[in-house]
Amino acid sequence: MMSRSATAAVGAALALLAAFSSGCSQDRARFTILLGTMSMPGVHTERARHYLDQTEKHTGWKGLFLVHEAGKSKLYWGRYATQQQAEHYLAKAHAYEAPYGGSIYRGAVIVPFPGSTKPQGPPAYDLARRASEDIRYTLIVAEFLDDPKRFYVGREKFAAQYCQQLRNEGHEAFYYHGSVKSFVTVGDFPQSAYQWVRAAQAADKGAQRRLMVAAICDPKFQKLAQTFPELATNGRRHIVKKVNAQTGKMAEFPEPSYIMEIPRKQTSDGDSPLHRSSQP
Repeated sequence: MMSRSATAAVGAALALLAAFSSGCSQDRARFTILLGTMSMPGVHTERARHYLDQTEKHTGWKGLFLVHEAGKSKLYWGRYATQQQAEHYLAKAHAYEAPYGGSIYRGAVIVPFPGSTKPQGPPAYDLARRASEDIRYTLIVAEFLDDPKRFYVGREKFAAQYCQQLRNEGHEAFYYHGSVKSFVTVGDFPQSAYQWVRAAQAADKGAQRRLMVAAICDPKFQKLAQTFPELATNGRRHIVKKVNAQTGKMAEFPEPSYIMEIPRKQTSDGDSPLHRSSQP
């Protein structure tokens, strides 16, 4: 249902309204709760307003507000001086059941209040600025997300730092800050670098002609995938459980890095535009 540059007029007005109902002064407030992001083309503004009105009506929550961005609208709840203060309300958001029975805010997260922090990272390394008709794909090698319970906060700063580290090592690295996660990627390639091709192996010639698979077609892109085969999450190797294709049994594997289509600032919807594609 719901998944940074808000207009000044809307952001300032709604922030002021929220300040009177969240239990802390406007000067001290640093965090808010992102309940969700609407990104339906042409209707996200109306849909977001509908969710705000209905939530306010059925819960009595104060301090709900919207921030409209290019191609999306975000629904927030309250202003909080500390993450600990926000956690009490986050639990309420997770537990909320809509009148029709859906747990629509189970994915809510604590985030910095819009405009309360300066963008992290040099603009020249911002992946969203790289999107063009000639540049389409990149390789995600790291993800960062705030984890207050483990005292790990500052995902944007950490992503920018890792991006700079890779740059210092000679890699063409970029960062991308979504609503919940920050990503570090390497390389930028045209559409021709990753596309559907005929499979090299098939049971018969007829099937071979019909069977198509996604493949990296650029030698430089292939070398990057070999150099960065694994995905790091908050600076650590991320282990996942899945079926071993050879044994048919569950086994543990490091999560691989993955290809994504570079998001465009004017059409991205938080973290959703990252089109995950397993490496061929």
